[in-house]
Amino acid sequence: MAPNVLTIALTAGGLVAGLLAGFWFGMRRRRPHEGAVDPVEEADNLRRHLQRAQRMEALGILSGSIMHNLNNLLSVVLGQARMARDDLDADHTAWHSLGQVIQAGEAAAELSREVDSYQSESDHDRRPVRLQPVVRATVKLLRDILPDTVKIETDLDASCGPVLASTTQVQQMLMSLSSNAYHAMYRRQGRISITMAPSDITTPRPAVPRDLEPGVYVQLSVSDNGRGMDGETLRHVFEPYFSARATRRGAGLGLTMVSRLLAANEGVTIPSSLPGHGTRFDLYFPLIARGVRSVTPEARPSLSLVTAEDTPVGAEYEAPAVAAVDESPAPVASGRPAHVLLVEDDIMVSDTVRACLERSGLEVTAHTDGASAVGAFAADPGAFDVLLTDQFMRGLDGREVVAEVRRYRPRIPVVLMSGHPEGIRPEEVARLGIGGTLSKPFTPVQLLETVKRAMQTDLRAQEERG
Repeated sequence: MAPNVLTIALTAGGLVAGLLAGFWFGMRRRRPHEGAVDPVEEADNLRRHLQRAQRMEALGILSGSIMHNLNNLLSVVLGQARMARDDLDADHTAWHSLGQVIQAGEAAAELSREVDSYQSESDHDRRPVRLQPVVRATVKLLRDILPDTVKIETDLDASCGPVLASTTQVQQMLMSLSSNAYHAMYRRQGRISITMAPSDITTPRPAVPRDLEPGVYVQLSVSDNGRGMDGETLRHVFEPYFSARATRRGAGLGLTMVSRLLAANEGVTIPSSLPGHGTRFDLYFPLIARGVRSVTPEARPSLSLVTAEDTPVGAEYEAPAVAAVDESPAPVASGRPAHVLLVEDDIMVSDTVRACLERSGLEVTAHTDGASAVGAFAADPGAFDVLLTDQFMRGLDGREVVAEVRRYRPRIPVVLMSGHPEGIRPEEVARLGIGGTLSKPFTPVQLLETVKRAMQTDLRAQEERG
């Protein structure tokens, strides 16, 4: 598995930090009369910094594999839950419970994406959005997740204008801050207050990750009545692996990620806390004018918790259903059901994807290794209408399967799936001539639409050549 961006950045950063620290330490040893720092203490500090860099490097190396496996598991959970829900009437007692499973699974999918985007500079899905429905949807999920001993209070000013932000990243910030608030409570009992109001800043203020400049903002605040922190602890809370809990010091990236996501959305935060009096994080997002267009030419498919910006207060969550799109199988020249060659080495993911496709009338032949799939295709290249393959597999990977299959049929439509955080690179899609891509976990709707689109594109190409 190739190292991802996080691994490279952290490894390089650790090496540079080590070299600079070593140089500085050497200079201090040559001029002992000017320094008041004990060389032994400096060596201990350097050793701790190097150990931290090694831990960060290990995290980067492991994260790709962990996220790949997690996305495979989420594909199964979400796919099976959606299919089970579609088999039930809306008044069935399990219908709402399955909706909650789907909602929690989508939240977990977004957490997975945010781990990957930790080092990304892209503002891929920022768009003009009012934060009130985003906050309401997140609060609803928090109330389902946190125990009843935690009271969540809200005061959201409906007059707040739109900001340019990623709804999923705002949700992740709220989840991280609320999680920290919960863990800071005495005996897991207390109150979390989430408020939102317009804010007119007239003078610069110190903030994280940069100073808060004068302007008009939407202020989103998360506060708790937990243990609180002293000034020294508060200065370090945004550092990687720092935790105010002694037994878990060096355990997480939660507030570091909040700082990173704020930077990606042009926001800042001003934290405040006192021991025994709780903690408060004030988040500021610059207000934008009404009617501003999205920063991206087309929207990226999202598994956001918010299904619509106009979600009414108290509305029940409704997971997307396969019936929302035309489920009829894509036509093929002979009029027979389209035949999909599925290659996926995770048996649970394979069974789930196969069931989704067969429900819509498609014929599916599934293989759990690339070599057997290529062998089946070589035996009868005309029997299949589309190749649907995972990107990273044991033995032949997805790209090798595509190359081998196209030795027998150069123009067969291909859809490439990936659960790896590095995703599928656009240049690789163009080089392989791939007609569609799917990032795990995906919805049945996205699966069917992508497969059908790939086949329809191939049919149009055949008609043009004919």
